[in-house]
Amino acid sequence: MPKVAFLFPGQGSQTPGMGAELLTDPEITELCERCSNGSGVDLRHLLIGADDDELRLTQNAQPALCFMGVALTILLNRRGIEPAAIGVHFEDNGAGAAGLGRLKPASEEHQQGW
Repeated sequence: MPKVAFLFPGQGSQTPGMGAELLTDPEITELCERCSNGSGVDLRHLLIGADDDELRLTQNAQPALCFMGVALTILLNRRGIEPAAIGVHFEDNGAGAAGLGRLKPASEEHQQGW
């Protein structure tokens, strides 16, 4: 199988409703709720209900795009597509770290005392 790289675009690529289809997946929905609760950012609103003006704000675009990268990585991994490399173009490289397996589920972090 050929090697693939995941490249996640940065601010400016966001669009209203961009996460609607992703949030039909129960695992992604649960992750969205956990991330929203932990960060205090209403990701569900940003991914489904925010308009273009609201999404243009950096404080909204950055967490929404990072979550999209993480969610897409999870879905691709579930289908057996593993990246040989990940590139991200936004302030927080969380999606890249998650895609490369450097972030652990919250339950594992708590068990290890993170």
